[in-house]
Amino acid sequence: MIEESPLKSKESLFKDLGKRFIVALCLIPIVFIAIIFLPDLPFFFALQVVIIFALIEFYLLSEKKGYYPLKIFGAILSLLLGLNFLFEFKFFNESLFFTIFAIGSYFLFSTNSRNLENFVPSISITLFGILYISFTLNYIFYLKKLGSSYLFVLLFSVYIGDTGAYIFGKTLGKRKIFPVASPKKTVEGFIGAIPFYILGGLLGNLLFLKYRPLGKLIFTLFILSFVSQISDPVESLFKRSAGVKDSSRILGEHGGVLDRVDALIFSSPLFYFICKYYLI
Repeated sequence: MIEESPLKSKESLFKDLGKRFIVALCLIPIVFIAIIFLPDLPFFFALQVVIIFALIEFYLLSEKKGYYPLKIFGAILSLLLGLNFLFEFKFFNESLFFTIFAIGSYFLFSTNSRNLENFVPSISITLFGILYISFTLNYIFYLKKLGSSYLFVLLFSVYIGDTGAYIFGKTLGKRKIFPVASPKKTVEGFIGAIPFYILGGLLGNLLFLKYRPLGKLIFTLFILSFVSQISDPVESLFKRSAGVKDSSRILGEHGGVLDRVDALIFSSPLFYFICKYYLI
């Protein structure tokens, strides 16, 4: 096995970072405008579009393994769950009843002898996708309602930290930390990313939030660095199972929508709870 020379490794690093930078240059202004200028309701529906894109990509991954989740049905249920976040779960019981009744009715009329064996996997994957993606990412809306500044702190921390993990892992990474789920993730990249998560969050705080005391925020960002870095290998499990590198190629070198938001899947709810019960 021929090892890549340090020079080629650096060239590859700069090339990959350059491609990421170009895509990020297009996405960052859109995200900033959405957070700063969109009122809560338009922001909510814009977020639902992102969530449904990520959900559909998740369903497409499962189809590569021969399962058949209900994509359109799942998207409708995802939006229904999102509306519960919008109305603070005032209609949760009614929504839950509708969901159970609709799923039962659909499968009763659509299941035949050919797809009967896929009944349990199909319904399980459909519902798991909604819990895994839709439920968790809707906490981004709660953070926006809590204050746009909190959302900026999260985004600065997560994506600057993710870049730090990539740089450290690419240049110094040797020991694999998740060999099955994500073979490219290394102990060195994981540890090296922690200060990037903290510094990224502090930069977001300096520009937007102005939170004091910093000790509580730094502790929060430290915890966030661990949780956020767990999200990516979890998504990688699904991609490796499906035999693909990215959830899609809709964003070029950045992969799919799910690839871009995976770090927020666990960190968004956690950061919201910490902000609500610890920081504020």
